[in-house]
Amino acid sequence: MREISFIISEKDNGRQIKDYLRAFGVSASLLSKLKRTENGITKDGSFARAIDVLSVGDELKIKIENSGTMSSPAKMDIQIIYEDEDILVLNKPPLLPVHESRNHIGDTLSNFVSYHCNENTAFRAVFRLDRDTSGLVMVAKHELAAAKLSGKIKKPWKSRALMGYKGFADYRKNSGSRRAAQLALSIAIPLRIPSASKYLACFGHFF
Repeated sequence: MREISFIISEKDNGRQIKDYLRAFGVSASLLSKLKRTENGITKDGSFARAIDVLSVGDELKIKIENSGTMSSPAKMDIQIIYEDEDILVLNKPPLLPVHESRNHIGDTLSNFVSYHCNENTAFRAVFRLDRDTSGLVMVAKHELAAAKLSGKIKKPWKSRALMGYKGFADYRKNSGSRRAAQLALSIAIPLRIPSASKYLACFGHFF
């Protein structure tokens, strides 16, 4: 569960709560969930309706409950680059799928996130990398973070041959020289990663 507070400024004086939240990025679906949640929307500590009017200095608070079902937890050795209440940025190694599939159950990035966060909520990768690709993957911890990040990630792509990478030799041996020659793993480097409340700059993280 995530609680977010807002202090109302002069420019939002007289605005209805629903309009304020929609402008902030709360979707119609999430707004509906907030209205159904006990104390999902409060103003100065008391229950508030979406149609209530805001005044300067009011403290508006929303409570976003967990939704969806997380994959089964699995402990893995994965580097956490950054984490706060809204996002998680992971350094995904090569040969690791992001999402579970018929052929990959319990051995994906989503399983590690389930283990790390220890909460039953949906796995919300803001963007995905192919199984063979290493690089940074951002995970939104709740619906609002996912909505605010949607379409805002800049993904310049860089690549380099990984003949010296410790996992490359084993991958070549197991997959054949033709496949290994085609690999030339791409490393995604998001140069600007906005979260719901801040910007994180990640440069040059390789493995």
